[in-house]
Amino acid sequence: MDAFINSVIQLLIDWGIPGLFLSALLAGSIVPFSSELVLVALVEVGLSPVTCVLAAALGNTLGGMTCYYMGHLGKVDWIEKYFKVKKEKKMQEVFDIHTIKFVKETDIIEEIEDGYSGALLYKITRGKDKFFLKVFIGAVNIEKIKKCVSIYKELNIKSLDIIDFGNIDNLEKYYIVYNIIEGENLKSYTKSERFTLEDVRKMGTIIGKELLKLRNYKDYNNELFISDNIHIIVDNAKNNFNLLLENKAYRDVILKYFSIEEINDLKNKLEQYCNIFKYVEQRLIHGDIKRSNIMVNQNGEFYITDIESMQVNYDVLNFRYQITWSLFEGSEKEAEFVKGYFDGIYSNTRPENFNYSIIFTIILNFFSEAHKRYRCSNISGFETYVQKCKKLFEKVKQIDLEKEYIV
Repeated sequence: MDAFINSVIQLLIDWGIPGLFLSALLAGSIVPFSSELVLVALVEVGLSPVTCVLAAALGNTLGGMTCYYMGHLGKVDWIEKYFKVKKEKKMQEVFDIHTIKFVKETDIIEEIEDGYSGALLYKITRGKDKFFLKVFIGAVNIEKIKKCVSIYKELNIKSLDIIDFGNIDNLEKYYIVYNIIEGENLKSYTKSERFTLEDVRKMGTIIGKELLKLRNYKDYNNELFISDNIHIIVDNAKNNFNLLLENKAYRDVILKYFSIEEINDLKNKLEQYCNIFKYVEQRLIHGDIKRSNIMVNQNGEFYITDIESMQVNYDVLNFRYQITWSLFEGSEKEAEFVKGYFDGIYSNTRPENFNYSIIFTIILNFFSEAHKRYRCSNISGFETYVQKCKKLFEKVKQIDLEKEYIV
């Protein structure tokens, strides 16, 4: 191997300045190579030091740019698949959990699997006491979260209490310690066949009635709970989807299930139905209500979790992505929970233009999630998602929107 490397180095030296440029480009890339030997050798044989340094600098810069480009295109899914490293493990390596002031050496720490929030979740056992630790990547508005806890308490909605919070070694990572709810989340709890679809819908109604208190709450600071303008959300979703269509491989997958005319029709409907919200009042909502964000304790009582997502927004955006997932084949219990929730906040009816606001949300989710999956998953997983969405749009077409509610 050494003989081969020496031969390559000698060849690059023989090529002169082009050889130096190539050696520097390799050294700047992921290839383990040293361009210094070529640089010194060429200066020793009489080539201009200035020319040599410029060629090496240019090659090294371009080599470094290849690393950036690979990182930009890279997907978390590739790292997990080919290097057998889980997302949680990669994040864990960035910091030592014992640098968190709250954590003690004698604590028993268990990771909690979570594929959605992007945060690290842990269960901490300290003797008879147990805590829930959530580590965020990026800044956290602690004042907002404290207000969320305060509002839930004021409204007598069972939720979480903050035990401790802070940042980790002055990094852009923050943590919050909550009390832990012993039990399981509602999604896991209702998997049992002993719970019928009717049972799950009734549970959704209970949660809807409980969070109706939140929806009617007015004593909050708008600056803490500000939400994105819905037109900006729509523009971003459309722009990201258009970028996706520029990638031939992914464009071919989309066009396998949707014609250009159908895509343009979805874009037009997104704009058209967006205008519905001009006449809809934004309310204080949980922001990400779903069965997996509701804990059921050992007495069968419901507790609201993921409280950081609270925001002022439209009712349907409480289920931003969950609306779509609940309507996919095989998600009947989630669909019944969503229906029950709306039964609870709307007293078993639905407001004007409700169906069109649901269609708006489904289209918005399709555009946004398709781009997200393009960035984070392989093309096979992307195609599965697009195929499911095609079936969902066909399913919605069969519904008489004047006589039947989608959810």
